[in-house]
Amino acid sequence: MTSNVVQVRMPSAITRNVEELVKKGFYKNKSEVIIDAVRHFVGMKQTESDVAQFIREELHGRDRLLCKRTECHLGKNQVRKRVEKTVRDKRRKYYGRTQGKTMIFIDTDVFVIEKLFQNDERYDITKAFLDSDIKGKCTSIYNLFELLGIASFNLNTSELKKLLKGFHEVYDTKILFPSTAYESADAFVEQLFDKTFGKISLKMNFMDATILNVAEEHNCSGFVTWNVKHFEGRTDIPVVTPKEVVP
Repeated sequence: MTSNVVQVRMPSAITRNVEELVKKGFYKNKSEVIIDAVRHFVGMKQTESDVAQFIREELHGRDRLLCKRTECHLGKNQVRKRVEKTVRDKRRKYYGRTQGKTMIFIDTDVFVIEKLFQNDERYDITKAFLDSDIKGKCTSIYNLFELLGIASFNLNTSELKKLLKGFHEVYDTKILFPSTAYESADAFVEQLFDKTFGKISLKMNFMDATILNVAEEHNCSGFVTWNVKHFEGRTDIPVVTPKEVVP
């Protein structure tokens, strides 16, 4: 009887220190070190999910691809600094382009009615608004995922992914991210909850607060929703219904 043997070529740095890792108590034996190393290197080859790829492309475009292609020629620190500079430059240009332009922010309920409730009495007006040639229509990444969550009770996984990837083209609507999305994870989390608490203190629920913060960060000139009472009086942005916007 024979058994199959898998030979694993370990990096020299790990091979030299296997015994030391065991002695220091990080692992019980040499086998655990090898298994952990194999899991690490196998995990590095896992493909990126559709959702992660969508977020990366919306945030950075091809910047991450630059990192992948140049990593074999430059050190990782050099690549990181180069990509971070590219992202900073892109962010400056992005906010420079949006300043002074008309941006009409659309709340989740507008998309929900158009997508899922065609028998709703507000459907025709909602549809007319979304199909209109009004310039500067936008929403936030939070609204998009709130829509996906609501739609998940009616759509299968394949249909949800189609809605996610085709949202921008179907609705001709720009997806906005919070300003800290281009900064460190710490800055993102800190400012997210700091700003959100400021809105919550005005008697808003968490999701409405995060959504309104994004609209204000991007200096939107209008906020379109069927739930006017949830936002009115809590922002300087004019809050209106689709009925008030449709020509």
